[in-house]
Amino acid sequence: MHRRYLSPLIWLTEFNQSTAFPSKTTTSDWANRLPSNVGLTLLEVKCPRCLRLRLTHLFAIHEHSTWSAPATVDFGTVLNGHFTAFDVKEISLTHNRVLHDKVGTTVKLEAMQVRAFEVCDKSHRSHASVYEAQVSHLATVVDGTAGF
Repeated sequence: MHRRYLSPLIWLTEFNQSTAFPSKTTTSDWANRLPSNVGLTLLEVKCPRCLRLRLTHLFAIHEHSTWSAPATVDFGTVLNGHFTAFDVKEISLTHNRVLHDKVGTTVKLEAMQVRAFEVCDKSHRSHASVYEAQVSHLATVVDGTAGF
């Protein structure tokens, strides 16, 4: 009766220094640069000059008189000078669609809200968008028949 239908996938690769995000600070410093009611749920290196962040407001509406208030996150403070100039895009939580192409350097999170962002160095635009509308089938990318 207790069967596992979908086993978890685990993927390990060798460390690649070219895709490593510069480590100027310790991991615990990330928490110090976010508002107290916001959590960093995901930090992913997309490419050497692009990061994906998923931010979560940790409190529900009326759960706490102070911590349930909307929180403002400043990416300049969060990145702590890693990028001198950067672009911020809001992306879907599944990272397959751009919701807002240009987001300012600050974003507001309401109570219990989860939002994902892609932050890229302005001098280095990402190789491809998160979602390529011209690709309707994976085979077109694999065999090179995509007409971009």
